[in-house]
Amino acid sequence: AMLEATDTEIGRLLESMDKETRENTIVMIIGDNGTGGQTAQANIKASGAKGSLHVGGVNTPMVVNNPYYNGQGKNYTNIISSIDFYPTVIQMLGLNLKTEKSGKSFYPLVSGNSNSYAGHEFIFTQNLEEAAVISDSYRLIRTNEGQERFYNLENDFYERNNLISSGLSSAQDKILNDHQKALDKYLNGNY
Repeated sequence: AMLEATDTEIGRLLESMDKETRENTIVMIIGDNGTGGQTAQANIKASGAKGSLHVGGVNTPMVVNNPYYNGQGKNYTNIISSIDFYPTVIQMLGLNLKTEKSGKSFYPLVSGNSNSYAGHEFIFTQNLEEAAVISDSYRLIRTNEGQERFYNLENDFYERNNLISSGLSSAQDKILNDHQKALDKYLNGNY
């Protein structure tokens, strides 16, 4: 019902624009982070819904419609953070303004220049109890007490298998170490 209501209201907004304005308007829609535990699907609820640092708490849907580029419904899975919206809008407008150094414009993805997209190696999130570092393929979550959980997102999207407790390959051990260093740097305010 919420998706239908959102779709209806965005449709009303777009229909209220004159044709020229509509044809020159880029629309970006991003969802809220996570679904509450009461209504989350069982596979999401098992690892953590809204408020957690797991997939069910931080992954959000986003749709961009660019009238200047027909992406033919391409679906990108790049990691994007809310800090990326400002540099993206700045680039869309062709402005030369200073932006936060950690934000990355995702405009190349929605303008037909995906090969020039220089995305994030890592993004970070935290709540009062934990902090997480996320890459394209892995998520490391560390509690304030220093306990860690490490997941391979390609093979374990719903984060049921903590690789630290099930044993790491030597390649995964190096990836874990890279994530730990990045999270330390972030938590020390140096990322």
